[in-house]
Amino acid sequence: MTTDIQIAQADYTLGLLREAAVPNVTMVLSAFSITSALAVVYLGAGGNTKEEIRKVLAKGDFFCLGSSDDDFHRYVSQNIKGIAKGSDEYTLTTANRLFYNQNLKLREDYVNAVQTMYSGQLESIDFSESTRATAKINNWVEKQTKSKIKNLVKPGIINSALRLMVINAVYFKGDWASKFQKALTVKKPFYNAEQQKQEVDMMQKLDHFDYYEDSDVQVLGIPYKGNEVTMFILLPVEKFGLAKLFEKINGKMLMDYTMEAVETKVQVQIPKFRIEKEYELNQVLSKMGMPEAFSSNANFSKMSSEPLFISYVIHKAFIEVNEEGTEAAAATAIGMTRSSFIRPVQSPPKFIADHPFAFIIAKNGNILFAGKYHWKMAAGMAVDQMDYTLGLLRDAAAPNVSMILSSFSITTALALVYLGADGNTKIEMHDLLAKSSSDDEFHNYISQNVEEIGKESDRYTLTIANRLFYKKEFTMKEDYVNAVQTKYFGQLESFDSSQPTATAARINSWVEKETNSKIKNIAQPDIIGPDSRLLVLNAVYFKANWESPFQKESTEKKPFYVAEGEHREVDMMQAVSDFYYYKDEDVQVLGIPYVGGKIKMLILLPAEKFGLHKLLTNTDGKKLFKYVNEVSWTRVQVEIPKFRLEKEYELNNVLTKMGMVEAFSSNANFSKMTTEGIFISKMIHKTFIQVDEEGTEAAAATINVVAGSAPIRTEPPKFIADHPFAFFIAKNSTILFAGKHY
Repeated sequence: MTTDIQIAQADYTLGLLREAAVPNVTMVLSAFSITSALAVVYLGAGGNTKEEIRKVLAKGDFFCLGSSDDDFHRYVSQNIKGIAKGSDEYTLTTANRLFYNQNLKLREDYVNAVQTMYSGQLESIDFSESTRATAKINNWVEKQTKSKIKNLVKPGIINSALRLMVINAVYFKGDWASKFQKALTVKKPFYNAEQQKQEVDMMQKLDHFDYYEDSDVQVLGIPYKGNEVTMFILLPVEKFGLAKLFEKINGKMLMDYTMEAVETKVQVQIPKFRIEKEYELNQVLSKMGMPEAFSSNANFSKMSSEPLFISYVIHKAFIEVNEEGTEAAAATAIGMTRSSFIRPVQSPPKFIADHPFAFIIAKNGNILFAGKYHWKMAAGMAVDQMDYTLGLLRDAAAPNVSMILSSFSITTALALVYLGADGNTKIEMHDLLAKSSSDDEFHNYISQNVEEIGKESDRYTLTIANRLFYKKEFTMKEDYVNAVQTKYFGQLESFDSSQPTATAARINSWVEKETNSKIKNIAQPDIIGPDSRLLVLNAVYFKANWESPFQKESTEKKPFYVAEGEHREVDMMQAVSDFYYYKDEDVQVLGIPYVGGKIKMLILLPAEKFGLHKLLTNTDGKKLFKYVNEVSWTRVQVEIPKFRLEKEYELNNVLTKMGMVEAFSSNANFSKMTTEGIFISKMIHKTFIQVDEEGTEAAAATINVVAGSAPIRTEPPKFIADHPFAFFIAKNSTILFAGKHY
């Protein structure tokens, strides 16, 4: 039977799932971990602060039905102690620790309650020694979560003003009661949105599972060994209706699903997945109803006589689901600062999780982990990569200058280097390349795109190649070499640094061949010296005809307005036809498909005639993702210029400005690549594009030099590109090339 507090906690979990991430983004969190950490803080709260926390932690009728604070603490405490008993069938552990400033005086009653109710350990620490304190806390978390949660806290958030840090860690590892057979796992499409799909590893099984269905949802329960812990998957009947389902259900409905699921023979398909996420929960918890705890008005008088408030709540979670079972971990840190259903069936029902779904892991009705699974690229990695592309467009060239680059080429070259990075070097590169994703998600995303591009098409030409030229005396770690070859299909070739001219010629010959002679002389002999250890190269080449070519006889000379009072005559291509089109008050977006329909050029034309720089400044990855995905088939009167661009960039300063500093310094840490002290001494990117009536030809090459040392209208809208615009060539939501035309 479901208790009121379990329903209240289910409501709270749903609230976190709704508020902690934007819609259509994969996520995982442990409401149990967050509750445990907040419960420790709640013990010390008084007044309105206590009332607000109370309403967030136990929504619904729990307290209204006469339950007390003691009932709540008893519930959480019993769960913690129940977990602590352990099991021979699975691993489930949790731990609480309070790291407090050595000068902070905690009330004796509070300390006793933390130790007896929550088995909490207390440890004094000098927060003024930020690096040492950070390492100590992170080491404890890493140990408690079997190394699945690393770097929970960063040195920048720990300082002398910090008085108390409440940490909870939870770890789970369990095998399915009946495992999926690896031999039955096959690549199948996962549909994230209309016309958006990705091949995933789909596990398959025909077996007995806990199952419930109604007009809105299918619910599948997969038990782990021991039959105490179960993963429940909520699959909306409406294919892309996960957000709608979340708006409709409440805690009671969620718990009813788990209780009403009965053993049924089901044909199941669910994807393998791995998710790693980090959240700062201040705004989420404030929005859910506890703002005072984060303000100088906070009342934690039952904890200490000092005026304290919560300065941050950080939560980090990890989950991996495969044929064997599940491994999951989570940790929550709270820093406190001193103020200044079923039917008979004749054939087994089908549970095909090939579209976004939610999942929870529960032990006897108590939710331990919860999350949502979307195809990662839909809004996570794709948005990250669009943010990164926009950053390159802003920083790689001066405003009001035409440019062309391949962010995909640059990303792929950097990904090869990122494989070998560690420490702060890795953190900086992660924040630049994959800020909302785990390392595995990032490498899988890029690797899948490299593999997809490598597949030949008879409709267009799109190729990519990676090669590492390394000094013959340079030793690379075997794991690194294997990763380069398996993930990125990279080839390795040695060079003699005493023969710079011959080496440069070999590199240039390879690049020229891979780019169909469009990129020449990217490597000069002077970049190869005695300190050169490794040259990481990526080359991308694209050539395609428009699905509907422009008529050459319609092309005529027309003015292109570069700035106020300044224009030049250009060859303007013209057509009235059906295109992908989007418009708002800031921008017109035109999508011109190439033959095959998978790739299109998107042109962003600012509504403000000379406002391209302003538009790019105000556009982020989410907006660009929206433009790419919200264009609709519309009849448009189009005028766009023919153009040809060829550019070369040295990206050291650009990437440094974007936050990747250490990789270019003697402090660089590439210890996963080699035992030698190396850094990136030079990064060169060279690009070419030609756009005409037939279609587009584009190429790019990137080289990293690693050195040692250390709706349809009656009147079609007009899209007249007679002033500066930005353009992107994208396959699905992966941007291959981007640029600006002045």
